[in-house]
Amino acid sequence: METIGSILKQCRLKRGWTGKKLSLKSGVARGYIAEMESDKYINPSIEVVCKLCIALKITPNDLIPTYMYKR
Repeated sequence: METIGSILKQCRLKRGWTGKKLSLKSGVARGYIAEMESDKYINPSIEVVCKLCIALKITPNDLIPTYMYKR
């Protein structure tokens, strides 16, 4: 099952970016990104999601797995 962290890592690697580069472009701490990618943080704030999405030029829908949507 995909997670926010695994999708984030795929998007970052697709661009050939390191975690440090994503951190610099997004303003999100490198350690926080690493912990998201290792699924330690599975429910980031909307502010963090938006910063990462803007940096990666993706939408929140691209980052958040559909099973996480409340119905």
